[in-house]
Amino acid sequence: MDDGWTHVAKSKKSRAPKPVSGHSNPPARDITVESLTTETAAKTKAWRLSSCHKSLLTLLDRIRPDDGWNIRRAICLGCGSLSRDNVECRRRSVWQMVVFVEMAKELGIEELYAQEPTFTDLDEQFLKTLNVEVLGMTTDNAENVLGPAKEILGPEAMLFEPFVDMNAGMVQELFEQDVALYIGSSMKGLAEKAARADATGESRKTLSNVIEAGLLAKRFCDGRRLYRFPTFDVDPNIFDGMSIYWKEEKDSDYEG
Repeated sequence: MDDGWTHVAKSKKSRAPKPVSGHSNPPARDITVESLTTETAAKTKAWRLSSCHKSLLTLLDRIRPDDGWNIRRAICLGCGSLSRDNVECRRRSVWQMVVFVEMAKELGIEELYAQEPTFTDLDEQFLKTLNVEVLGMTTDNAENVLGPAKEILGPEAMLFEPFVDMNAGMVQELFEQDVALYIGSSMKGLAEKAARADATGESRKTLSNVIEAGLLAKRFCDGRRLYRFPTFDVDPNIFDGMSIYWKEEKDSDYEG
């Protein structure tokens, strides 16, 4: 997948590449703001009719805090470009953006942001039509930290993170920001990977980094409830492996 961040491999046919220059995979020539608008409208309609959407609405209603979500900002982190010349990756990215925007609407969130090192100018133009502000992330500052998103996150924020392979520095910053709602793939996977770490199979430095990220992920999960993202009937691979985390209330016993 030609993205500035490393993404988690989704199948045997896919792999997580190293960060690359934003110029190595130019936008597809046949993609325009108009074509993205048409595609997004079709996918939005399909999403609203899906059983996944209905299950997600039921879940969000069930876990909603007594005083409401009170979330003011939503950030989509690392969904990939919507206009690059890679059909499969682009299709997945558009689906993820559609669901991010729809979730924000359902929760009454008005401030929407997206951060992705390989966004093109066309991506930014299109996202403006969805009232999504692009944060200025580049491949030069994508390796170690959350970048500009860190300043947007906080107790009144939702983070939507589809398959970014987070390192310890990114998890530390996310932990410090204490977001109200997190939808992503990293936390559970990092904690499980650290638990499986074997010093005989990895270098000491790599092992140390894995364990550090895993311990931070576990700290993030402590005090939060977890529910697996509902299966997306249109294309199960789009969100398979993602989970929903919310701050635990004392009388809550709901977990999926």
